[in-house]
Amino acid sequence: FVQALRVELAHDEVPVSVSQILPAAINTPIYDKGRNKMPFKPRPVPPIYHPQIVSDAILYAAENPVTDLVAGGAGIGVVLAERFSPALAEWMSRTIGFVGQKGEEKSEGEYAGSLFETVAGFDTIEGRFSDEQLKSDPITWLATHPSEKTALITIGGIVGGLLAWRLLRKSKN
Repeated sequence: FVQALRVELAHDEVPVSVSQILPAAINTPIYDKGRNKMPFKPRPVPPIYHPQIVSDAILYAAENPVTDLVAGGAGIGVVLAERFSPALAEWMSRTIGFVGQKGEEKSEGEYAGSLFETVAGFDTIEGRFSDEQLKSDPITWLATHPSEKTALITIGGIVGGLLAWRLLRKSKN
């Protein structure tokens, strides 16, 4: 859908950039206020990221045209699995996804959540997993700081080249 929208906008020469933000497991209240038909309270599959990581990614995408931006480094594994092996991605969802989202607390039965009306007491940004959340993510930070990423890659290349040169020099002696 997003790709089709981009093509149509480009065809019509509309000066708009459409970015798709792909969040990993984010510590939001959705796990408590979203509709739940499971016999247990759901939880995000770890690692769990702070919501600020997603909001920073959204702000970056609003200011810099990007196609896709993963917020939360663990999401890259899911994206790569979907691109290179859809069967693997489906298997991961079936095996890890369901078990990983099973919380330890029992649910109080079917819960409509915020599907049909607002839920009082959930006007917060963070969910109940603050003690488990990661407040920063180097993968997302690098994706939203391209100059620093280039500098780190350059430094890494120089250091790697020097180490290789030194090893080659030692092997000749």
